[in-house]
This record gives sequence, C-alpha cells and structure tokens, in this order.
Amino acid sequence: MKLTAETLQHCVGGTLEIKNKRKGYFYRGKVGKVQLSELELTIHFKELFSFVDGAWCEIKPRPYVINLSTYSADWKDGKMNLQGVLTEETAVLFSEGDNHELYSNE
Repeated sequence: MKLTAETLQHCVGGTLEIKNKRKGYFYRGKVGKVQLSELELTIHFKELFSFVDGAWCEIKPRPYVINLSTYSADWKDGKMNLQGVLTEETAVLFSEGDNHELYSNE
C-alpha cells in the first residue's frame, strides 16, 4: 500500500507507538490528525503517554515528525510499521478500529 494522505486517514483516532530501546523511551498516543508532505509525516496527538518505571504517565502532546528519507515504511496486518534507519527508532501506527489498548504494557 502506497503512503498517501488518503491511506493515512484511517489511522486518525487510532494509536501510535514510538519505541527506542537504545535510548530507552516508549511513547503511546491517540492520533488526532495526520499530515503528509513530500518529505515528512507529521502526527498530532489528542493525548500522549510515556512509559516510565513500569507505568504510563500522561505528558503534554506534541507533534511527532518523521523524516521520510530516513525511515522505511511497511503496511502489514492493517498497521503501518516505521523503522528509523539512523535513529534506531520504531513507530507503529494502528488504525482506529484496531482496538489497540492505549494504556496496555504490551
């Protein structure tokens, strides 16, 4: 599936997970808006949480910007997997109907 603004719209209302094992962070947020340009994918959150010391802590939502020239994208099983080639970051965008638990530890 090609990455277009239209194909990304089914992810509005869904969940985005962002992980980096090397740097030790894990974020999960409810997607409010998705913007796609030629070089970037920007995700705006309705709410955003950080996993700290075994618990989810709500933090101030801020846009998450992906430079498409340094990330690979793969659609699989109704979700988009993004892998940062330089950052070693992994992001998974779940569609609204996926029922992915926002507060689950999985």
